[in-house]
Amino acid sequence: MPHGGGVETCSNRTYLSLAAIVEKDKIFVLPAGLTEHYYHANWNEGLDLIALSGWSMGGMSDPRIPKAKYGYAIVARPAINESGAWKFPDEFSHVIYVPQRIIDAIFAVDKKSREALESAIKGTLQGKPQKFMNE
Repeated sequence: MPHGGGVETCSNRTYLSLAAIVEKDKIFVLPAGLTEHYYHANWNEGLDLIALSGWSMGGMSDPRIPKAKYGYAIVARPAINESGAWKFPDEFSHVIYVPQRIIDAIFAVDKKSREALESAIKGTLQGKPQKFMNE
């Protein structure tokens, strides 16, 4: 996986995604974007360091999103796959399992974003536009 340049949008690049592990060999990619900001190989003996940022407009809080049975992971995947599916975890170049306390924080921010977006939309539809998030 290339490092330092973040998520690439070209079809032959690697994409980073947050995924719910819904079966031992099956994931559901959550509707959120991830960008790599920093990578340091062997930052500490046997440990690589990666800094990511992410964004979502509340899509992960959608009740239609499948719940994870086996936790969550950040996965690196190529953009192209003829079958449209990847075998988890074997066909991913990187899999980072994310602790539940981090997932709880991510979902809390996602829920807040969803509430702010819904409020902004309602205000606009009622002719009372309002600031959205940190505008």
